[in-house]
Amino acid sequence: LMSNQWKGLLEIIHRYWHHYGGRTVLYTSPYVHISLFFTVCTIPFWLYKEWWSHSLAIIPSILGFTLGGFAVFLGYGSDKFRSIMAVEDENGYSPYMEVVSTFLHFVIVQMLTLLLSLLAISIDSITFLAISQADRPILITIIWLLLGGIGYGIFLYSLLLAFAVSFALYRLAYIYTKFETKTVKQNNTKNT
Repeated sequence: LMSNQWKGLLEIIHRYWHHYGGRTVLYTSPYVHISLFFTVCTIPFWLYKEWWSHSLAIIPSILGFTLGGFAVFLGYGSDKFRSIMAVEDENGYSPYMEVVSTFLHFVIVQMLTLLLSLLAISIDSITFLAISQADRPILITIIWLLLGGIGYGIFLYSLLLAFAVSFALYRLAYIYTKFETKTVKQNNTKNT
């Protein structure tokens, strides 16, 4: 039987995935498409070299920045604005949850990148992979190269998600500006 902790985790993941938009958003994402393009363009980085060194050098700094930005976002705007943005429409959409799920997706992909990089280091240290390319079975070589492409592609995707988070914050700032402008105009009308 599944423990309550696992059930709770799976429920939270399901809720996040729903608010993020699910597979459709992922498949149609320009950030996924651009990362696939860059993965192909950067074949020399992951085909012949230790690709994980790039992600281990870059992702921890971005992850710290992301978590700091997430904390700032949670306190963004007035209480009245946050409560209005948090209300879901008839389709279950809320601008607040859109930004929260975008941040969460950014963090999850960054953590996945780090975990895949650590796994790649571990697999790379296995002695049968260290034998020469000519002596290594072709299936192991193909799997190793596929894992390198997938790992580096997810790393590139995690970098591109910085744009997604930035644009989501921009949209929310735009909505906040419109909200505050309307509030000021209403207050000026009442005072005259």
